[in-house]
Amino acid sequence: MQKKFLILSVFIFLYVWISVYKYYHYVYNEEPIDVSKPLLDCTNIDLVYTWVNGTEPIHMISRMKRLNITLEEAKADSNRFRDLDGLKYSLRSFLQYAPWIRNVYIITDNQYPNWLNLEKTMNIDEFGFDVDMSESVLEKEERGNHEIRFIFHSDYFQNQSDLPVFNSNAIEVNYYSLPDEVSECFISMNDDVYFGAPVKRDDFVHPIKGILTYEDSAPISAYDDTQELFAQSLRHSNSLLNKLWGVDNSRHLAEHGPILFHKKVFEQMYKWIGDEMRETSSHAIRKSNDLQLPFLHLHFTKRFFRSYTPKKSINKYAGLIDDLTKMKSLFKKLAGTDYKTVCLNDGLSASDPNPQVLQLYHKSLNEKFPNKGYWEY
Repeated sequence: MQKKFLILSVFIFLYVWISVYKYYHYVYNEEPIDVSKPLLDCTNIDLVYTWVNGTEPIHMISRMKRLNITLEEAKADSNRFRDLDGLKYSLRSFLQYAPWIRNVYIITDNQYPNWLNLEKTMNIDEFGFDVDMSESVLEKEERGNHEIRFIFHSDYFQNQSDLPVFNSNAIEVNYYSLPDEVSECFISMNDDVYFGAPVKRDDFVHPIKGILTYEDSAPISAYDDTQELFAQSLRHSNSLLNKLWGVDNSRHLAEHGPILFHKKVFEQMYKWIGDEMRETSSHAIRKSNDLQLPFLHLHFTKRFFRSYTPKKSINKYAGLIDDLTKMKSLFKKLAGTDYKTVCLNDGLSASDPNPQVLQLYHKSLNEKFPNKGYWEY
């Protein structure tokens, strides 16, 4: 009897040990950890969004004047600037699934969402606004210690003559000059990304192994035959790294989802490619020689700081399209799975998006995130 118990105990121990080893080795360690590289401090982690309402009349007029285009031309690619209330749902998701995040900063061009209760919830006098915080101590305790603050492009662009810009690449290359109050370590998200299940700090940074660098499965070479501006700027960014470091590599993209950025990585980037960053900042619209910041940050992190690339992604990338049947299938799948983060890229018609798909989109996300944030009306 004792012999059987001993054999069973040994078997259970080996099974648990092998399971832990496989989880650690195959999920977390795609490549060896270079402990000689500096470990970046991520004591506090903020959340930084880029957001725009491109159909707002003032914004549309500003874009037409800056680019010298007609209203019809401005509407042609409006899906790149359209606001589907994704920011509202994404903010709800952070409270629901990532409450350990400290503060939230929303980068925008002098705009506020129409669902935002600005007078009650905003404390943005650091950026030149006189806003009265009317919350009581009890109200603040009930909602938690998170602050939602806005950073206008004019608050952090080093070269004011670059403004206004309508180019996400230009906006992102100025991250190196974000206000000091934004944490050194922050998660960057677009408004089409939300948290779909509980996430932990360890999903983004490990106290020993460093920054998690999530990579897309496709290498740069997969875009060799594509002439889209996105692909051209990726190839340009990759060629720049090859020239700087004397190699000929086809690297992987950063995943299109939440990305952990660090200000010290930006400092390193600015030392190496500051001229190119300033050039991209001056591009009011996307150009083939833009820098792709997520891609460059990924590879500067891997080269100069302690990091590792997980084999298993936490992100699900999907596209919103006008096909109602496919969208019903997509939202049913999203409701039945626990993806930690989800990106719903707007691929709907620029001029006439399917209203039934939009209705399904809002219904599904309201069901997923039913609890309003304290900042909403």
